[in-house]
Amino acid sequence: MLRILIAAGFLISTSVHAWFDAGHMISSRITWQNLKPDVRKEVQLLIEEFSHVEPKSNDFVKASTWMDDVKSRGLWVTNYWHTISKESVQKAEIRGPSQQHGVWLVNEAVDTLSSSNSTRFSRAFMLRALMHVSQDLHSPMHICDDRKNRPDSSKKCYKAFKINPLDFHNESLSNIASLWDSGVLSFPPYRMDSPKVSQNIARFSKKLLARTDKTSLPNLNELNPLQWAVESLDIQEQFALKEVTPGSTLTDNYIKEGQKISEQRIVTAGYRLANLLNSIFHKK
Repeated sequence: MLRILIAAGFLISTSVHAWFDAGHMISSRITWQNLKPDVRKEVQLLIEEFSHVEPKSNDFVKASTWMDDVKSRGLWVTNYWHTISKESVQKAEIRGPSQQHGVWLVNEAVDTLSSSNSTRFSRAFMLRALMHVSQDLHSPMHICDDRKNRPDSSKKCYKAFKINPLDFHNESLSNIASLWDSGVLSFPPYRMDSPKVSQNIARFSKKLLARTDKTSLPNLNELNPLQWAVESLDIQEQFALKEVTPGSTLTDNYIKEGQKISEQRIVTAGYRLANLLNSIFHKK
């Protein structure tokens, strides 16, 4: 779902990711804080398993951006893993080689992490995939156009049509997908390799949790990834793309409500991933 504020490269990549680096790291920070001690230990060992692979990271929070980075470096087979089409959500298509989408990936990751026959390599890779894609499924813009209806030349299924540009720190966001990747301008401009990123993400996450009403969030014990996608599709249809057309100038009310929704989805994803990992790894 992250690649933020690297001058021209930023705008080139925004239509192929979701939740900029900061969004993923904020959510992972919340997850890390809610892992049980024995689960945190096991998860950290799996994160360290891939710490030598570029882009290098042995930190759980930073590792949540890894799947976007390795995709952009040539692991294009993972391209469809970050999204799911509206049709697949509506038909509850969760299995099969023709539906290699985000819900399929989460289910495969859970199976791999839960199996005693899985190798350390398999578990380490699928943990990083699970971290990232579980967060992507909470993004309204990751419920996208059906791949069958896209031009053969396009591997992207994002509804990334143009909007009147909006300022985001030192950049300008000119399509609807980029806007939602930024948390509708709510998230800070931190990339995985930004100076003091861990401290800054911890500080922002603390403030975000302080202003978030936990009772307003959807069921945090909901561990079915299809339901996460159903919620995101509902947000897309009922708000994010409702009466928004190419070239739209978005209102202040849209921005304010979109920020609230984005923050709630990032927090929800963090809690749910913690609950999911605790259910897999906690030794009762």
